[in-house]
Amino acid sequence: MGSNEAYRRYTEQRTIVERLTGQLNLLRQTDSTDADKLKEQLATAIDELDQRESDLHQACPRWQELVAPQAGKSPLDDIASKLLPGTLLLAYLFHDDSLLAWAVTIEGLAGRTSVKTFQGEKFIASTFAYRVKTWREQVSKNEEDAQLSTALAQVLLEPFDCLIAQTEHLVIVPYAELNMLPFQALPWCDHQPLGRQEPTLGWQKSVSYLPAASMLQHFRPLDQTASDALVVGDPEKMIPPGKSEPVPPLPAARIGARLVADLYNVQPLIGPEATELAVRDQIDHGPRVIHLATHGYLQEDAPLASCVALADGEALSVDELMGLDLKADIVVLSACDTGRGKLQGSELIGLARGVLYTGARAVIVSLWPVDDIPTTILMQLLHHIKLRTNKPFAQALWQAEYQLRQITAPKLHKFCAVATKLVGTDPLEQAEFLRYLSDQLAAYQDFGSVPHIRV
Repeated sequence: MGSNEAYRRYTEQRTIVERLTGQLNLLRQTDSTDADKLKEQLATAIDELDQRESDLHQACPRWQELVAPQAGKSPLDDIASKLLPGTLLLAYLFHDDSLLAWAVTIEGLAGRTSVKTFQGEKFIASTFAYRVKTWREQVSKNEEDAQLSTALAQVLLEPFDCLIAQTEHLVIVPYAELNMLPFQALPWCDHQPLGRQEPTLGWQKSVSYLPAASMLQHFRPLDQTASDALVVGDPEKMIPPGKSEPVPPLPAARIGARLVADLYNVQPLIGPEATELAVRDQIDHGPRVIHLATHGYLQEDAPLASCVALADGEALSVDELMGLDLKADIVVLSACDTGRGKLQGSELIGLARGVLYTGARAVIVSLWPVDDIPTTILMQLLHHIKLRTNKPFAQALWQAEYQLRQITAPKLHKFCAVATKLVGTDPLEQAEFLRYLSDQLAAYQDFGSVPHIRV
């Protein structure tokens, strides 16, 4: 068995153990009769995890140095102690005929709910999962069904309305298909009934996500030796794995990389400069911020081979990143389709989780392909707000999304003028970029619907 397959099997089983452990700890707090059933499931899952850990050790003896340590049991009090004041953690689990959810604050368990019906019918896990996927596809096209939006908000958010109203930041621990759900897009309005044209959750609260609540105990502390930023933009001749022809370039991503690099006063790696050797060299210097405006490619059957595209057909895989010991506070994957993976069992396999296991404290990814220009503006706003306020990246992203929605035609014209100057002095290059801008701007009327991005 190869290391990729062994790692895939191990991480899949570890996720099952993490979730069962977290759910069991929460059930114990409420003396639920479901605890005995979960105990049996957990014991079986741990035995299987031990076997897969042994297989992984044989295939890759250094694996324990490369990934976060096994979560093990994570008592609720330990999880709560890692939350910041003003933060609410919402964890979900659904199976068979019920949806379970828990709310945790720094003080401990704050609420629990069990949902037995959905849209006026008996709750059926498979039907619920299908409707979650349907809604997610609708949102990605800005065509969501208002009734389905309201129904999802009623079971996922409404039970915790009062707690959400009192919090500043939400941490969502999703389950299965909920990994692909942009909770920010769910309708939510403090102390008002759902069903109106009310603002979404993302308009009013900053939101971030965790693959498992137990991961809170394994994040590295802020590394004071890390500094500067690594910024990569639009590598030349990006070639997807297994292909021979390069994909189209990302002109606005190139401009965005220059704007972000200017904020951090560093030299970006643009076009032919964005080679694997150059990126590795900068990572060795321990950048605190890593911004990759390039394509990301998921290898569903070999997650360690999931990679970000670099110049001349080169790439940097998760496997290679794990050996580099990242010290970054944030890794931004600002490109097309960077976060989406294939649901296997209870986990979403994607670049985001892989990068977290390399040592990064947080990752920002998009849930679906996004337009170049609004993404470029959003990323510049994100880093500007972070540097100006030093707020957590999740809150900086929330503010950046808000500001993006307020952009007027004159402000957009100013941005395009600046962007055109950054292209270079060649009149042909400027003309080509202006044509590209025109084509992009013709595709939408405003930025009222921001691409849903997760951190």
